[in-house]
Amino acid sequence: MRDFTSRSNNDDAASDQLPLSKPADTGIVFDDAASADDLSASGILKKSISDMAGPHGIRSITFVEPQEIVDARAHIRHRENNFLHVTDGTPDGCLCGYRAQHAPPKRAPDCPVCQLLDC
Repeated sequence: MRDFTSRSNNDDAASDQLPLSKPADTGIVFDDAASADDLSASGILKKSISDMAGPHGIRSITFVEPQEIVDARAHIRHRENNFLHVTDGTPDGCLCGYRAQHAPPKRAPDCPVCQLLDC
């Protein structure tokens, strides 16, 4: 949590600043080089972003996940089957993007990524 109270000297004020977010290693960069014939969901999103942002001089957009979600993804990586996920409305999908291969074990803990994304 950030402390927004005023400080008497600049050294104290600098110490409470959070580090800049870094893109997740699974992040996607959308730019105006998107193929017009790409009909996947990400291709359609790329084209939409390019069509809307391009005329305003915006040539690329990077989506960055908060560090809390990046850490949660690292926590479940290669152990996704061991967590109880929140469905994304599809038969085998969940909010964190994992595709369920089989049911989780009984009393499996909740997926921390799905919990963070379930608003």
